[in-house]
Amino acid sequence: MNKTTLVSSALVLTGMLAACGSQPPKKQEALSLSTDPASVAAEYVALENGTTLPRGGNVMITSCNVAFGKKTRAGASTQAGALYRESADKTRVEAKVSSEMVLEGVDDRTLERLTSVICQDAKQALVEAGYNVISGQDNAQYQELQANGKPSPHEWDYNKSEYAVFAPSGYSVWDNRFVGVAGGLMSAFKAAKGNSSDQLLTGAVNAKQATGVAMHFVVAFASSEGDKGRKSMFTRDDTAEVSHDTRMMVTGDINFMPAAQLNCWERFGKTECMPKGKTPRVVTRKPLIAAEQAYVRIHDIQSTGSKIGEGLANTLNMLSALAGSSGTSTIDIEQLGVEVDPVVYERVAREYSRRFMKMAMSVR
Repeated sequence: MNKTTLVSSALVLTGMLAACGSQPPKKQEALSLSTDPASVAAEYVALENGTTLPRGGNVMITSCNVAFGKKTRAGASTQAGALYRESADKTRVEAKVSSEMVLEGVDDRTLERLTSVICQDAKQALVEAGYNVISGQDNAQYQELQANGKPSPHEWDYNKSEYAVFAPSGYSVWDNRFVGVAGGLMSAFKAAKGNSSDQLLTGAVNAKQATGVAMHFVVAFASSEGDKGRKSMFTRDDTAEVSHDTRMMVTGDINFMPAAQLNCWERFGKTECMPKGKTPRVVTRKPLIAAEQAYVRIHDIQSTGSKIGEGLANTLNMLSALAGSSGTSTIDIEQLGVEVDPVVYERVAREYSRRFMKMAMSVR
């Protein structure tokens, strides 16, 4: 008689716990609100594309976007290993696990208001650092840059997670990382007309003779990780796990484009510019993880129909394995709603975004 070996899958909540079969990375400690951001700036942020930032002068905020995590996913699976050989009287059934966590408790109106607060705090941080923040609203290229962008909220998928990207009043979402880059003839026509986002940005910066500053924040309500990335292809692993971290965290970057770093020329009666090399920016080395928990409830939101379908598929796969078929697998799907306290969520998002800005200003 053919015997079936079923290997297991698991979902682990309450922190970023170990995935079987390999050593997970050490859990990062939270950043206490009592810690001076400047004292730990070198640990959390890095200055790229240069050794210094402009120390002062006129700056024009060209964008301020906040991407709020709405959904995070991860998956894992067991594996027999590259050297595994099927036994004549035994069929191995692999197990897969898929996890999805969905933000609950805050609506888009709250996130829109929170975006305005975070961006206003960021502007104030620039002023406190010695910059003179000027408006670009009187410049035609600046106006076109904002008009050509996407309205809020803009959906953005990145690394198996879904985000809603917001911009405050007077701004749009135009950064290529969020909206993508048009290719082919469309890209060529935009370049020829001089109205690509890059050309509009450099044109506005040159016209105002200021430093363009683009600020981006990412606010995550949770993170998920599968163990697949830590497995060797030769390793036999009979357990698949997905781990979750339900602490809020903030990451971001601030891009500086000094007018003095532009190379400009005349073409078709228009002034066109491009940066001389890469422009300086400050980025997070690692996330700023909140010490205060924002969630109040985590609950199962998988639909009954989905559970029935999953159970039926797994039953058929097991029967197929018992009949001697190879290559079958079962899957464990988990969909969890993470309900947050909106007051705590707003407070944490704002406080840790402010700390990121203070760290960025301290590395000049």
